[in-house]
Amino acid sequence: MSNTLDQISFEPLTSSEFEDFGKGTAKKRFYEVLAHIDEKGSMHYNDVMRYAFEQKLVRSRASITIILNGLTKMGLLERTVMDSRPMRTTYDLTRKVRSILELMKQVERNF
Repeated sequence: MSNTLDQISFEPLTSSEFEDFGKGTAKKRFYEVLAHIDEKGSMHYNDVMRYAFEQKLVRSRASITIILNGLTKMGLLERTVMDSRPMRTTYDLTRKVRSILELMKQVERNF
């Protein structure tokens, strides 16, 4: 089975949405965090933070908070706060970014 770009089905994006994605993920370490959440699925804040520290993507808790808040504001991550003890915050990719990441993975495989 050959991998071709025309075999990918994805949610249509406006050129403005794609441009916003490019500008946003060009910021330091945004793409790496998105790709990890895509690989692992829905993740708790502490799991994302642990990964970022292990991979030396950030040096402080504040840095990962900035990354997650930025991705959420861009509409690329969905943030869910669970009202439990202890309180848990979960991050998951939006449909918009899943489409873009699938296309980017396909491009990587072909080059």
